[in-house]
Amino acid sequence: MSRRDKRKRESARRGPRRPVRRGSIVTIVQYGPDDKTVTKVVAAYYGVPGGAQIEMRKWVATGLTTSLKFREELAAFVDRWRPDRVVFSLGVMGCPHEEGPDYPRGEVCSVCPFWATHDRFETANPVVLDPRMIQLDNPWPWRAPE
Repeated sequence: MSRRDKRKRESARRGPRRPVRRGSIVTIVQYGPDDKTVTKVVAAYYGVPGGAQIEMRKWVATGLTTSLKFREELAAFVDRWRPDRVVFSLGVMGCPHEEGPDYPRGEVCSVCPFWATHDRFETANPVVLDPRMIQLDNPWPWRAPE
């Protein structure tokens, strides 16, 4: 039996290969009425950097960062997709209200006047992390113990 036939037979025995995902990303962004309060977290999975968003999940509540249920759901979302990287905003990245559905396009949110005078990208502080760094026993996933 030739080497090629042996490889074919071995491949057939193992079954189809799982597709290799190169560069898959989950982004996690925090939103709130000011730069200290988190009232909304949005997690999104992208198969490849710069590619189309495949799935997005939103959580809206007060006290999200201390909620064990929320942390478990976020961990399950990340674990389900098993991304190569997680991009996480350590700071709040803007108003939780959406332009269009919550207030008129081109105007300032009347509920969150803080963001009318602050640059949301200055407070975001995004970091890229290995998804295995999740720690549910910490006050907030992906934050090193203090």
